[in-house]
Amino acid sequence: MFSMCAMSFVHYRKILESVSSEDYSAAVKKVEDAFKSEYGEKNSLLYFLDLGVLYHLMGDFGNSNGYFEKAEAKCDELYTKSVSKEAASLLTSDNAKPYEGEKFERVLINLFMALNYVLLDRIDDALVEARKVNHKLGVYNQQYKKNVSYRDDAFIRYIMGMLYESGGELNDAFISYRKALYDYRYYRAVYGTGIPADLVHDCIKTAKTLGFGEEIEEIKKDFPDLAKNVSSGADEKDYGEVVFIHLNGLAPSKAENRIQILLSNGLFYVRSAEIGTDEQSDVNKAMDLAGSLSGDANISVAFPEFRKKQYSIYGSSIFENEQSVRADSYIAEDVEEIAIKDLNDRMGLIMSKTIARAVVKYVLADSGGRALEKTAKKKLGEGGEVAGWLAKKALTSTASLTEMADRRSWQLLPAQFRIARLKLPPGDHNVTLRFYDSHGSIVLEKTINSVRVTRAKKTFLRFATIK
Repeated sequence: MFSMCAMSFVHYRKILESVSSEDYSAAVKKVEDAFKSEYGEKNSLLYFLDLGVLYHLMGDFGNSNGYFEKAEAKCDELYTKSVSKEAASLLTSDNAKPYEGEKFERVLINLFMALNYVLLDRIDDALVEARKVNHKLGVYNQQYKKNVSYRDDAFIRYIMGMLYESGGELNDAFISYRKALYDYRYYRAVYGTGIPADLVHDCIKTAKTLGFGEEIEEIKKDFPDLAKNVSSGADEKDYGEVVFIHLNGLAPSKAENRIQILLSNGLFYVRSAEIGTDEQSDVNKAMDLAGSLSGDANISVAFPEFRKKQYSIYGSSIFENEQSVRADSYIAEDVEEIAIKDLNDRMGLIMSKTIARAVVKYVLADSGGRALEKTAKKKLGEGGEVAGWLAKKALTSTASLTEMADRRSWQLLPAQFRIARLKLPPGDHNVTLRFYDSHGSIVLEKTINSVRVTRAKKTFLRFATIK
């Protein structure tokens, strides 16, 4: 039973205290110190993922990619599922298995690696990681075939287009931009993510340069409202661009929805509980135990559910101080919506497996308990009745208490990737990043001096807010 315990809620609370104050070194140390107590080999993937994102936030992009490479290798190792681990999870819970990562989490490893390489100015390596994203999603689409919402990643294709364009590879840039554009149309339908007007502009501008008149007309037909405001781009040829990537908030974490069905004195009782803290978990275990001891039959089932986290920043912008020009950010990747929808897509499979496991555990506990009760009475005589009853209740209680939803997830992911793009003449520029609350009031400003802008190139900046 103890080996089935999930990671505590308190663990990430402690890490986020350091992250909130931008003390990333302290956050790294808390993760490293907690390897044995919170992660272990079973959760080593999360250990690598957490360190990867913390080093990214620290600005140590090389070390970040080192841990993401370990995370990717661990994913590959776990991809072929162990029969013994599957059997163990059928008798206890999914927490018996090593954490393999959600599908979208495994994909975002390569997205983060691509961003790290972009910020290290290793563009070719960044494109390699971006292509891995598309390859992984293609493999997953073949595996799951239907009921897959997260089947393409518009954000990574958008980044690829910018990288190709900055490198002068306009044909590849157009292909990536156009694919991203139609992926964003799908994002809008499934996740509510808006289609970036910048992207429509990119598509039409590169198509015009390449002489793709037919493709331009197709884009104008499919995106009339966005395409009508696209400029010719002639006034941009002597400019460069600053691309500001804003990692905002924290991705949702998993809570547990629990249902206990109790038969006592011929009556059915059904109790449901939502568990989102360690305290709630302890109280629920006590109630489960009480139900197991007092009832004639007890079955518990538990399902995971993603819950959004609150954050105070709802928008951002980049402002050039001397020329007084500004660009506002927009959501380019809504991680929290992707996470919730991806889990919901698999909920039918999760529920059927959970119910089957609950039935197996109940049958085994009930039949085993009866056998123990019978043996105790036979061996111990009159005193065996109490011993047999205790043995039976121990089995039924164990069956109930080991039923836990797998609420492991990559909790240090951002809730959103936002983008703001600012065209500027070549040279060094002082820019200010501004962050706004839900009322549009400025809650944070960061000034970055001497940002180098090169003609026809893109300069990438990254900043993270989690509050």
